[in-house]
Amino acid sequence: MSNQNKRIEEIPFVYRKADISYYSFLKEFDLNHLENLYSTKYHDAMVLMLEDSTLNIPSIGDQPVNLWLANTVNVLKDAVGFDRGLFYEMLVANAYGKCLMNRYPLTQIQKKNITDYFVNDAYSKFLFNENEALLTILENDSAKKVVINSSPLVPKELMLDRIVEKYKGKVVYIDFWATWCGPCIESIREFEPLKKNELKGKDVVYIYMTGPSSPKNKWEVKIQGIEGEHYYIDNDSWDYMFDKLGISGIPTSLIYDKNGVMKHKKTVMEAKEIVEWIGELL
Repeated sequence: MSNQNKRIEEIPFVYRKADISYYSFLKEFDLNHLENLYSTKYHDAMVLMLEDSTLNIPSIGDQPVNLWLANTVNVLKDAVGFDRGLFYEMLVANAYGKCLMNRYPLTQIQKKNITDYFVNDAYSKFLFNENEALLTILENDSAKKVVINSSPLVPKELMLDRIVEKYKGKVVYIDFWATWCGPCIESIREFEPLKKNELKGKDVVYIYMTGPSSPKNKWEVKIQGIEGEHYYIDNDSWDYMFDKLGISGIPTSLIYDKNGVMKHKKTVMEAKEIVEWIGELL
């Protein structure tokens, strides 16, 4: 606000992409300190570094660890203020962990590289245990029917109705969720076993909808463990559905009867409620 003429001066916004100098604040933290291991944020920070487009750290793949690490140290050493220590060991472990989180089991070359690199076999044991757990998940998920649908080519006002009409004659359960939403993931995880037990063989369709706030590559990975019909909705249709239905947050679930009439709507619908309400409509 100008003190002379009391008017607001408009200053145009100029977007500036961050460069490596932005990360100089990392020197303020002792990232090599053992006490960092007590905090889950230590792991979270490393995951973000490995995904950051400015740092642009490549996937470790089948590269020898020392080669990958030399390139990574060259990127990070000035920002963090050191070029060796606990931080880099943990970063290597998280680089492999990133492969596992993206549902890519360790290759034989990666297993050998891990064994050769880590003097402390606690890292190797952890990664190999996580790899075995992933293989079990992938084996179980392979039996699940995951269907990726294209959104109907209709105006946003008709999108939801057109999707529900496709499954007329069945009870329809719809879950609005996002890949970044912790409660959404937890809700889906709790509900999955009930499909194979209480609701096994029932005449019901499970629909999962998300929008562009979920990166499409992450969405394609996440849905592999979620049996049902999946839709990736454009922003306009997503916003219109939320406004029309009065949805204020996710996860929000809808349940329709066999005639396509919505009977239940709730944010954070509990698994036992879903089973009960679907059962009433079968």
